[in-house]
Amino acid sequence: MILLLTYSGDTLSTQKVMEELTTLGREFLRIDTNRYPVECPVCSILTPDHTEIQLHTEDGTTRLSPADIESVWTRCFSPAYYPQECPQELISDSYPTAASLVEQALGVCQNAFWMNHPSDCKRADQKLFQLQTARHLGFHIPETIATNETSLVVQFFDSLDGQVVTKSLLPRTVDLRDVGSDFTCLITEEHLGGLVQVRGKPQIFQRYLSIAREFRVVVVGESCFVGGIERDEPEGLTVDWRNERHRWQEERLSDAVLDMCQDLAEEMSLPFATIDLAETTDGELYFLEIDHAGEWEFLERDAQLPISQAIAEELAK
Repeated sequence: MILLLTYSGDTLSTQKVMEELTTLGREFLRIDTNRYPVECPVCSILTPDHTEIQLHTEDGTTRLSPADIESVWTRCFSPAYYPQECPQELISDSYPTAASLVEQALGVCQNAFWMNHPSDCKRADQKLFQLQTARHLGFHIPETIATNETSLVVQFFDSLDGQVVTKSLLPRTVDLRDVGSDFTCLITEEHLGGLVQVRGKPQIFQRYLSIAREFRVVVVGESCFVGGIERDEPEGLTVDWRNERHRWQEERLSDAVLDMCQDLAEEMSLPFATIDLAETTDGELYFLEIDHAGEWEFLERDAQLPISQAIAEELAK
């Protein structure tokens, strides 16, 4: 049995992997983690000689034995959805325990192959750790500070002649007046007045790179798939391709760069990862970030890269 951990809003990516697993003749179970344990109860049963996981839904109860789980794909481990009428204080009090119940229940599948294990995902989420590891492996990285000290941000801004971007230290970023979003944004003199928010919500600040091309490298086991886009100078403050429309094409990177990508994913203990790289207008290649749950469906759509097939085959080994 192969478990696919995702969320109810995930359609194309997970569906494609499910189709590939069906072609391979492998049994799988999709688990929309956002439904557990609030909408659908979870129960773990441990006896002196047996462990069982029970997932309850409107269709009945699914009983799983960890010994029967061969591999697990952590496509996305989504927080539980609470009803809108649920008091916020109750959500705040109960969420950590609810999330822990689901993670611990599925975590007993210790002998399964994980792509990727939740503990490794949490470690890989640390962006400073990403940058330091990438630098150690030979990647160029932009000058970076992560801080909640506003005076240091101003000093950093001045030292780079105002060529600075900000990005989130965690999934959501700080709203520097009208700059706020989940994307990488340029900051200006005007926005320095909004830095008071950084005192309570630390942020990453980096040297702005004049980018000619961006690459997304998808690592699946020992395989690498590379897509790329050309970039123009930004028209606004957002300097993030995710906020723009692009058509991706298959690209080639040197074996040395691909080896570093493989080494980085291995260093992070991630059998699956997406790695974002940027080539500047002066020809230097920079590491931007690695994501254990990065999107890749657009690379299949635009460049016909067989990523879902590779994921299914890796899970079915």
